[in-house]
Amino acid sequence: LERRGFPIHDTEKYKYFVGNGAVKLIERALPEDRRTPEVIQAVHAEYSKVYAERMLCKTKPYDGIKELLAELKGRGCKLAVASNKPDDCTVNVVESLFGKDIFDTIHGKREGVPTKPSPDIMYQIMEELVFFGIMNGKTTSLQHDIHRICQIAKRIRQRAIQIEYIKLFHTINLPISFK
Repeated sequence: LERRGFPIHDTEKYKYFVGNGAVKLIERALPEDRRTPEVIQAVHAEYSKVYAERMLCKTKPYDGIKELLAELKGRGCKLAVASNKPDDCTVNVVESLFGKDIFDTIHGKREGVPTKPSPDIMYQIMEELVFFGIMNGKTTSLQHDIHRICQIAKRIRQRAIQIEYIKLFHTINLPISFK
């Protein structure tokens, strides 16, 4: 924003801008009278370059999350990440923060796959887990939006535990098994 002469915001305010992807973040951060498709697209292009270079700057898991994931993994839970961030960025961030062995699959935004709130990314993850024989019909663990995961889990009759935005532990109203 500052590079383009737009006002910047206090760090606290950005907490209310995030969610729904980078384009929405940019739209919310721009002055109302400058939220044109052209301006948003130009700022997004610059944002994407900077993000690719600095995606791990000041990024870290919340306290206790690594231990929680290790415990879930140790109990036989299968873990996946679904993100609207570009796939290469998603994989880079997740593997840099958690290593390559904690998550069974990591999916970011991919060509030809609609982004959330479309459930397509979750269907792909579940198909991949089934295809590779990872899902056992007892427990599946997915990271991101509880309501979407609940709907998908119910549709395919899976039990699910999920961690939302790598900070909160939630369970859905289906029986959970750690066997």
